[in-house]
Amino acid sequence: MLLSFFLTFFLEIVTVTATWNPGICNQGCEALLAKSLYNNMAIQNIEMTRGRVVMFWRPNAPFSYQALKRNFQAVGVGLNLTPFELRVRGTVDVIGRSVILTSIGDNTRFGLFSLPPQSSTLYVSRGTLYNKEIQGELLDQLRWAQRNQQIVEIIGGLYLPESPPYKLEIHKISYPNANR
Repeated sequence: MLLSFFLTFFLEIVTVTATWNPGICNQGCEALLAKSLYNNMAIQNIEMTRGRVVMFWRPNAPFSYQALKRNFQAVGVGLNLTPFELRVRGTVDVIGRSVILTSIGDNTRFGLFSLPPQSSTLYVSRGTLYNKEIQGELLDQLRWAQRNQQIVEIIGGLYLPESPPYKLEIHKISYPNANR
């Protein structure tokens, strides 16, 4: 069963959007899923259409992949681990080349990684963290944000979400309050 998640975070987690092939979970299944999701204390409200649910997160409620996984598995909808996308706003701590993003409000921690280098002649595996180390200008930007106590907003893919600390592959970065 294929279920893809698109997660959006602002300040803290605001919405989590999940989509799936409507053939996997019909209307009866969707009603059971809605009931299961309302039992999750982190979810304030949901909007469901065929094959899609938007979950509105309670302010300051920490993100838990395991809790969401249980909600979906309770009705027989499995999770595909690769297509998660998050928007997280928080502060960074850079220690050497390791970078941790702590989201504001709920204090969820994410280890940050960059996309692997692109090459037209070499095969680059996306399935390993060894070639996703943050380097160069991006690392300098994150060090600048830490030194200047800047809020960082990162859009990225959730990688290996089974156990915290969560790992986030950076796709886009911005500094909402920066005077650079």
